[in-house]
Amino acid sequence: MAGLNIQGTGSGPMGSSRITLRGESSLNLDNNQALIVVDGVPISSKITGTGYNAHLAADNPVDFGSTVSDINPDDIEKITVLKGAGATALYGSRAAGGAIIITTKSGQRKGKGIGVTYLYTMERAVEPLRNDSRFIEWMTMLESPVRGAGVGAIVTVIIQSSSATVGMVITLAKKGLLTLSAGIAVMLGAELGTCADTLLATVRADRQSVKTGLFHLFFNIVSIGVGLLIFPWFVQFIESISGNASLQQKVANAHMAFNITGVLLFIPLIGFVERLLDRLLPQKATQPAAGTE
Repeated sequence: MAGLNIQGTGSGPMGSSRITLRGESSLNLDNNQALIVVDGVPISSKITGTGYNAHLAADNPVDFGSTVSDINPDDIEKITVLKGAGATALYGSRAAGGAIIITTKSGQRKGKGIGVTYLYTMERAVEPLRNDSRFIEWMTMLESPVRGAGVGAIVTVIIQSSSATVGMVITLAKKGLLTLSAGIAVMLGAELGTCADTLLATVRADRQSVKTGLFHLFFNIVSIGVGLLIFPWFVQFIESISGNASLQQKVANAHMAFNITGVLLFIPLIGFVERLLDRLLPQKATQPAAGTE
């Protein structure tokens, strides 16, 4: 596969290996490695041993392998390799160097299981805040569409997940700590913050990847700008279509309605935006081979 580079440590079959997909773009070598995901769970591919970085000192490091060494090759069902925006869209900045997704045979078995999400933990964590006057005052400030969108964008950039931000908004709304207006404002900002992952994936990427990242940014800026301009009417629309639904359901309805409307409005403009990006970022002219005219 183009770009794939595997470097062993020379410590045997159970030793650790550095796996890179997009070259070396950081002085911190660990940041250049591809993210390994096994059955949906990211695992560490860092060396486990003693004397790490000891090549800078007098002693030699002892390599006990990494978590990747625990994977049984006979249990692997399929391997999917993601580069660029696809990797960071799913796993955030951790996958800036690409992602190798491994599905095991045992992981594909169907059956009942237990799903644990962070929402339950969040519900328990925010319960005491219902009586905190300072927190209530701060949450009230989010009813300003611009301020709420700004907070949503910042939080999403920090935690690298717009879904997690929307999940927090729904949890706060469920506990009565957030109004519908504030929840929708933060949700709009989360859509802008998620552009950070896409733009990060375009670093050292080809022109087509950069154009994709810019289109994603342009799409979100325009749709969020329109959303802020019609904000009061959008809130009223969500209230009218949601009826007697719970507050958290109204926030979820707003999230779905905003994204569907944005996509439908942009579909006729795809050709125009593509031509505009081609003009701003034209393909590099290929150099003629040596000895040819």
